[in-house]
Amino acid sequence: MPRPRIIKSHQYFDPRFPRIIYVVRDPRDVLLSGYYFQRKRRLIDDHYPFEKYAARFMAGDFNPYAAWGDNVASWLATRYNQPGFLLLRYEDMLSNTAQELAKVAVFLGIDPDPERIATAVRRSDVSSMRKLEESQALLWSSTRETRQDIRFVRTAKAGGWRTEVPESAILQLEAQWGHLMTFLGYELHSSPSSDGFAPPDSSTRRCLSRSKSAISILGSAGNGKQAAGIR
Repeated sequence: MPRPRIIKSHQYFDPRFPRIIYVVRDPRDVLLSGYYFQRKRRLIDDHYPFEKYAARFMAGDFNPYAAWGDNVASWLATRYNQPGFLLLRYEDMLSNTAQELAKVAVFLGIDPDPERIATAVRRSDVSSMRKLEESQALLWSSTRETRQDIRFVRTAKAGGWRTEVPESAILQLEAQWGHLMTFLGYELHSSPSSDGFAPPDSSTRRCLSRSKSAISILGSAGNGKQAAGIR
C-alpha cells in the first residue's frame, strides 16, 4: 500500500506510528457495549452475570489490545499534547460531528470544505451504517460468524450506562480508572470531590505508561478506543 496510508486499529502504544488519531469513549459505555458485543460473539450467554462480566472487562480478559485504562494510558503518557497526535472523544463526535470531522480533515491536510464534511457525516450516520450492516454483515470478518439477532451497530448513543449498568460495576470501574476518566472530561458518578479524583500530572502519566499493565497484552470487550495510524 503506497504512502500516505491510514491504518485503523485498537492497538496500544506503538512507536512505529508517528501520527495518530486516537478516539476514546466513556469506559462505562464501553463496558455496556462490550457486554452486548461479547454476547453477539457467543463468548458469553444472555444470562451471564453483568457484575462478573464487568470484573473480567476491567481485568482485560476479552481483548488482545489491553484493558481500556491500560490502552488509553499508554497513548496519553507518550503522546498527549505532542505533535502528530489528535485526541477525539466519541461523545463529542456524536454531539458535534461536523466540527470533530473538520478537525480530522485539518490534521490530515485535507480542506475541511463544509459541503464535503456534510456529505461524509450523512454517509456515516447511524441509519446508513445499519443499512450497510444489514446488507454486508455476512461479509465482514467481525460479524459474519456472530449472532445476527444482536446488532453490531447498536444504539450509537452516549450515556446508556446510566440506566443499564449496575451501580456496583460503575463504582468499581471508577475506582480503577477514575483519574483517567476525570482527565478526559468524564464526570464521575461517585462524586469526584469526595473521592479525591484529580487529573494526573505529567509524571503520573509517565508512570502509567511504564507500568507493566500498560504494556501487557491482556484483553477486554470491544474496548472503545481506536487508533488510526498514519505511516
